[in-house]
Amino acid sequence: MIMKDEFSKKTDDYLSSSHKELGVLFAKVKVLNEMNEAFLPLVDAGLRPYCQVANLQGDKLVIITANGSVATQIRFQSMDLLRKFKPYPVLEKIRSIHCKVHPGFARQSASHAEKAGQTPELLSDETAEMIRKIADSIDDPGLRDAMKRIAERK
Repeated sequence: MIMKDEFSKKTDDYLSSSHKELGVLFAKVKVLNEMNEAFLPLVDAGLRPYCQVANLQGDKLVIITANGSVATQIRFQSMDLLRKFKPYPVLEKIRSIHCKVHPGFARQSASHAEKAGQTPELLSDETAEMIRKIADSIDDPGLRDAMKRIAERK
């Protein structure tokens, strides 16, 4: 059994500035937080709770998204986002955006929005309208009704 004082000593050793690995890790976390703070205001408001900067690999920004829909919307907006990055020193060197879907992130994002008293937006108005139009073109009544119900989730 490790005594409390021994544990505290080991923890203090790791937290001291002499451990280069930990310093590098803290520096990377700080940069990723700065990137996330600069990135999120540039993304559509409806997508913000469902995406986050995860990593920087060379000149490629890796974004975690809650689902494939958010990832697709970020990919469609990527050229516009890259143009918007230019005035931000922390984002200016990014040349591509890569999205990774992490389904567990959706629950975290939705719960944060609910705690803040906000209802998370599931679909943008444009997406809901597109789904309604697709539903109107479907012959199968069951599938058409299901698509219309999906379109109303916004």
